[in-house]
Amino acid sequence: MIKSTCLFAVILMILLSIPAATAITVDGAKSVGEWDEDWAFGQYNASTYNSNGPFGDRMVVRQGTYAADTGLWYDTDPKNDAGPSFSDGMAVNGDASTNNSSGLDLARFYGHYDPIEDKLYGMAEVYGIPGDSDGDGDTGTITPPDANGTAGPVGFGLSGAEVFSIYVSQDSNPANYTIISVTNNDWSVSSTVGLTYGEIDARLTSDAFNVADPNELPKSVYEISIANFSQHYDLSPGNILAVQVGAGNNLDGPGEDSATVFIEIPTPAIDIEKATNGEDADSPTGPYIIVGDLVTWTYNVTNTGNVPLVNVNVTDDMEGYIGTIAYLGVGESNTSLFATGTAAAGQYANNATATGYYGPIEVSDTDPSHYFGAAPAIDIEKATNGEDADSPTGPYIIVGDLVTWTYNVTNIGNVPLVNVNVTDDMEGYIGTIAYLGVGESNTSLFATGTAAAGQYANNATAEAVYDGQPVNDTDPSHYFGAAPAIDIEKATNGEDADSPTGPTIPVGDLVTWTYNVTNIGNVPLVNVNVTDDMEGYIGTIAYLGVGESNTSLFATGTAAAGQYANNATAEAVYDGQSVNDTDPSHYFGAAPAIDIEKATNGEDADSPTGPTIPVGDLVTWTYNVTNIGNVPLVNVNVTDDMEGYIGTIAYLGVGESNTSLFATGTAAAGQYANNATAEAVYDGQSVNDTDPSHYFGAAPAIDIEKATNGEDADSPTGPTIPVGDLVTWTYNVTNIGNVPLVNVNVTDDMEGYIGTIAYLGVGESNTSLFATGTAAAGQYANNATAEAVYDGQPVNDTDPSHYFGAAPAIDIEKATNGEDADSPTGPAIPVGDLVTWTYNVTNIGNVPLVNVNVTDDMEGFIGTIAYLGVGESNTSLFATGNAAAGQYANNATAEAVYDGQPVNDTDPSHYFGAAPAIDIEKATNGEDADSPTGPAIPVGDLVTWTYNVTNIGNVPLVNVNVTDDMEGFIGTIAYLGVGESNTSLFATGNAAAGQYANNATAEAVYDGQSVNDTDPSHYIGTEAPGVGTPGYWKNHPDAWPVEEIEIGNVTYNVSEAIAIMEEPTAKDKTYNMFEQLVAAKLNVLVGNPYGSCVIESEENGLPFGVDFIAEADEWMEMYGPAGSGVEAKSDAWKYMTDGIHSGSDLLDWLDAYNNGYFSCAPHRD
Repeated sequence: MIKSTCLFAVILMILLSIPAATAITVDGAKSVGEWDEDWAFGQYNASTYNSNGPFGDRMVVRQGTYAADTGLWYDTDPKNDAGPSFSDGMAVNGDASTNNSSGLDLARFYGHYDPIEDKLYGMAEVYGIPGDSDGDGDTGTITPPDANGTAGPVGFGLSGAEVFSIYVSQDSNPANYTIISVTNNDWSVSSTVGLTYGEIDARLTSDAFNVADPNELPKSVYEISIANFSQHYDLSPGNILAVQVGAGNNLDGPGEDSATVFIEIPTPAIDIEKATNGEDADSPTGPYIIVGDLVTWTYNVTNTGNVPLVNVNVTDDMEGYIGTIAYLGVGESNTSLFATGTAAAGQYANNATATGYYGPIEVSDTDPSHYFGAAPAIDIEKATNGEDADSPTGPYIIVGDLVTWTYNVTNIGNVPLVNVNVTDDMEGYIGTIAYLGVGESNTSLFATGTAAAGQYANNATAEAVYDGQPVNDTDPSHYFGAAPAIDIEKATNGEDADSPTGPTIPVGDLVTWTYNVTNIGNVPLVNVNVTDDMEGYIGTIAYLGVGESNTSLFATGTAAAGQYANNATAEAVYDGQSVNDTDPSHYFGAAPAIDIEKATNGEDADSPTGPTIPVGDLVTWTYNVTNIGNVPLVNVNVTDDMEGYIGTIAYLGVGESNTSLFATGTAAAGQYANNATAEAVYDGQSVNDTDPSHYFGAAPAIDIEKATNGEDADSPTGPTIPVGDLVTWTYNVTNIGNVPLVNVNVTDDMEGYIGTIAYLGVGESNTSLFATGTAAAGQYANNATAEAVYDGQPVNDTDPSHYFGAAPAIDIEKATNGEDADSPTGPAIPVGDLVTWTYNVTNIGNVPLVNVNVTDDMEGFIGTIAYLGVGESNTSLFATGNAAAGQYANNATAEAVYDGQPVNDTDPSHYFGAAPAIDIEKATNGEDADSPTGPAIPVGDLVTWTYNVTNIGNVPLVNVNVTDDMEGFIGTIAYLGVGESNTSLFATGNAAAGQYANNATAEAVYDGQSVNDTDPSHYIGTEAPGVGTPGYWKNHPDAWPVEEIEIGNVTYNVSEAIAIMEEPTAKDKTYNMFEQLVAAKLNVLVGNPYGSCVIESEENGLPFGVDFIAEADEWMEMYGPAGSGVEAKSDAWKYMTDGIHSGSDLLDWLDAYNNGYFSCAPHRD
């Protein structure tokens, strides 16, 4: 056959539509109405494709197959194009005038499964007629001119044995497949699911579809059916069939067209949602609607299947027929139907049913809805003290007693009530019941008050609002209050002495109490008992009328000293309630008395020794005179047996104290005592009291003596102590006063706190405290202090002490060539040069030193300094040597002996012996090609020379110049540290034919000395043979330049690699990637250009700088090896991952390279 000049692959998802209006007849004739020409719910297969549908039977052909590179049914597949002049063959639907269409281009394809007949139908329109080899629509002519006079190109038509192929598989079990190959009107079958020749019918026709339009090729029509389809494939809902159609002599080969159709099993389904007043009340109670209000039922009917429905009837079991929806598309919802009614009392329920049809298949759904007809009502019952006193008089309650009103609120309607407010016309707001269920009673609310006299009435109201409607009830209640009361008046010796003091009665005289009892209430009283809290029971009044008084009762007694008070009580009981009254009465009996308390300096020192007062201090005597009798006193005189008359207090009330009088003096040594007397006269009777007082005069004093190492060194220099030796200070503390001292603190102005002597008696010495330290150089002095506090007065003494300490010390400073190089590296000295070490020795102590020896750990003994005074320096000693390579260090020591003690110091010094050196390594295209031939580089390809310059000496280098004997000056490295390598410099050129060699030199100057190194590099320029496709390398194993090739970090020999390349690609994209990557690597290995001329070309959609061969190798390492099952719809194939481009993009670029589409790497042909 003559193959078509392009390969176009198409992927389209087709879901089932409404069955065709007429039966489908497999006769090769596209009869009117047999195939849906409207495609009303279909969509174009383009980049705007919506994976959620809607779908239909139509397929508009575009490029790409189910097994294409990208896995996206609307993407292009450029790798299968036959050439640039036929790149859009299928997209232009057979446009002959542009030479863009070939025979057997698929114009369109339809797929349809009929679940009633259990048949899978397919129809394809194909450009070209079998036997029309030149594509002019006439099987009897060869390439005649078209209507415009242009002869048709060879290869446009079809041979007489063209094949229309169908490949049926299922994703859920790829091993279940069937291949049907149709040639003209016969077919062959290869099936793993048992499909037979007799279950298939296929027809081809073309004559009726010849066209005269010179801009469109003639078309053929293929029709096919597969019977008993469900017996061979799982057609349960959700299972997808893949039907791949090929037009040509194979299923998916170069120059042929194929399309893949996904068929989903039809699953008609419907859903109805009924709402009552807008609420989806599937369960009772549903919305609450006031009885008599309007009820509106709405019906939301949705097509939840994958096929349209027609004649959808909606009915209601209570309301009857609602309406019909003529057409309901897939996923479509219709909310146009509704019904209305009037709410009835109580629970109401009805069911809506939607029934629709997909062909003869009926589907239905039912949804319930509810409402509740509300009739709210309430009742309140109010009780007073538990009595439902709707009418007067109600219960009798004693005035002042607690009144409790309780409220029993009941929901007597058929709906719950919320926020039921209870109020009282007398008591105000009572409370709120948050929720009151149907039939529920609430007794939680109450109010209280105090009973008032007479008839009382009030009303309670319970009120709520239900759905905007007030609901309430009112109930009255009553009570009546009585108020019994009594009064008693008690008199003492005829005087109503309610308040003290009452009458004054001499102690021992007769006292008479009388009692006047009156009924001041509104009811008579009986058995009125009179009692007295002091005298006990007085008597009983049998009857006391309203307003009546009784004075018959009395009691007597004998007056006692002081204020006297007692209370009389009259008490009766009325209706179980106690009625009483109390009245006090008083008298007073006089008993004069006085007290004096004398204090010395605020202390009541009745007994010696009294307060201790320092001799000479002020002494103050104070006098506290108190009237401890029960009558006031006047003209109270105060005297002192030592101080004489003190003063007079004009008036001193009962219990009153007077502290105004005082006397002063000066404290004398020893024990002192005196007595104070207070005296007055009351009613001719003398009243007096006496009190003694004492004090003691004290004179505290202290002495401290401090010693240093046992010597009382009050003056310098004190004992001489070697620096660093132990110093011991001792403290002798003596009480030289006349009173004991406590908490005597001993401190030292240099040593701080020493200790505390808890008690130091008169004349007592304490030597327990001491301190130690280490002798410091020079004159040292410190002072010890002993201090105590006696009666708030500080008592202290201080004593000094001294010592002197000697501190010999020495310092040496060593210099190298005049530099004090204590730390490395010191001065840099060329290897072999003279080194001079000098020594500066200084006496930094406070005593002279003799025979100071200077040594060097590397140079040995240097010399002796006979005498070195305090602060004196000596620089007379030195040593010399020759510089050695690298870091050098030595130490000088100066040492003497003072008083048997060694005195020394050490000082280091350094220098560095400099040995500069450099190394350069030159590479060609990354290869250190010191010897020929070096890398093979295709003539004209980019050559890159890189220079790795390393400082192999021991000193830094600056301004390192790099030159090339062929390329000239390369560049300068400003600074190169020891051991540092610099790879920043490079040069480029284009490869010339044959052997090439050049030399690189790195050179610097260190301390006037030239430092340099040279390195050669080579390459050989080769002629590129041109790239080849995977097919070339499969068919020419002898042309392979290697015996093994590595793909994705796996190594294959030639036969293993070719075997994998010959595997059918099917759905596994790793096979596609493997064969293209093998070809690309081999093309590079045989010398074809690939470097910057390809990866920086930005040709064929390649972004700048993408090394797609290296990335493809990484892609295979991530997702391979070949046969790992990566599908075109996978993320690995569609998207960039971890910086690696998608498999689809990488395959496109590999394909372009292997086909010679990059301008610098042409095809070998």
